[in-house]
Amino acid sequence: MSQENDRQLPDGWQWVKLRDVCKIVNGSTPSSTIEEYWNGDIIWITPTDLGKLSSSLITDAARKITKSGYQSCNTEIVPTNSVIISSRAPIGYIGIANIPLCTNQGCKSLVVTEKIDTWFLYFWLKLSIPVLKSIGKGTTFQEISKSQLTIFEIPLPPLSEQKRIAAILNEQMEAVEKARKATEAQLEAAKALPAAYLRAVFESEEANSWERRKLGDVCRVTKLAGFEYTKYVNYNPDGKYIALRAQNVRNTGLDLSNFVKITEDVASYLSRSKLDSGDIVMTFIGANIGEATWIDKNDMFYCAPNIARITPNAELIDCQFLTRLIHSSEFQRQIRDINESTAQQSLSMKNIRDFWVVFPTLSQQKQIASTLTEQMQEVERLKQNLKEQLDTINKLPAVLLRRAFNGEL
Repeated sequence: MSQENDRQLPDGWQWVKLRDVCKIVNGSTPSSTIEEYWNGDIIWITPTDLGKLSSSLITDAARKITKSGYQSCNTEIVPTNSVIISSRAPIGYIGIANIPLCTNQGCKSLVVTEKIDTWFLYFWLKLSIPVLKSIGKGTTFQEISKSQLTIFEIPLPPLSEQKRIAAILNEQMEAVEKARKATEAQLEAAKALPAAYLRAVFESEEANSWERRKLGDVCRVTKLAGFEYTKYVNYNPDGKYIALRAQNVRNTGLDLSNFVKITEDVASYLSRSKLDSGDIVMTFIGANIGEATWIDKNDMFYCAPNIARITPNAELIDCQFLTRLIHSSEFQRQIRDINESTAQQSLSMKNIRDFWVVFPTLSQQKQIASTLTEQMQEVERLKQNLKEQLDTINKLPAVLLRRAFNGEL
């Protein structure tokens, strides 16, 4: 059932069916209502177990069954070095038994014969996951049957060549995994940089001497009123203005990957929701509560529900400086304190006006804001580079597997 069985193979290779090189075993589940069938010492693998593997080897399971549980159903204990694949929900999780085990009906066990190397089979199945998924059948969920697997084909070289290829692939995959973990660690470190930069400013000794005021003393704080939304707002894809919702507001800036618009007629009723350059928008409800960014354009944005409009007194406080202050751990702590005291992920406009802010002279604010913006932009560039690098690394296994099974190793 291979879609590649007309492909020219290297000399000494041949297409064979899985039934020719391994025994395929179904799994089963003891009755969950009979207590004596469970919490034994027989490893019982499910697709969930396979999906949580941190390596290729299966060494344990979330649940184990007793001897009586094993004897009560049609599962079968398979030996070490058998290849286990989830055959439904979903198709394609794969592992190698490092101990004798059995499975539930969501898995198939491939017990290898002397004709095929376990790791060679494992890597071929990894490469074949898209094909296996494409031939899965079922209305509720896709499933690949034992009969389908028995006739699934594999390009088979001599055993010595199988072992050579498997050894090279294991070495390559280990190198890929090391590179992936190193890049992920770098990415996590990069994600921590913004908080560190903010701490260096807002938790410094110098910050202790800055002026301390309530946000409402230095800013106008408002939002789109409920009656305004109910009475006037009607989103229109052909509208002139973007209505910013909570999903559009991120600490890194506006996310305009998905937005709604309002017409000029609707906007004419929403004057206090109109956003001007120098305004700050902050989410005040939901999972992303407290995220904020500043507006740098006029006549383009209005507030939709769930975001506050914060307009700083430009003679006292710089909008970019205040935005960075809102991002700081001290300001965010004030938000958490409100949420914990009310058990709600939401803020009133009064809550926001009563938050404490600290600030130096306006010229110092502008210098601090400029420095922080440069640092945050550099962090975003670094994160993007690392994400691209990680994406390349994640694509390497498929490339290496294709090369191997094309006889290019």
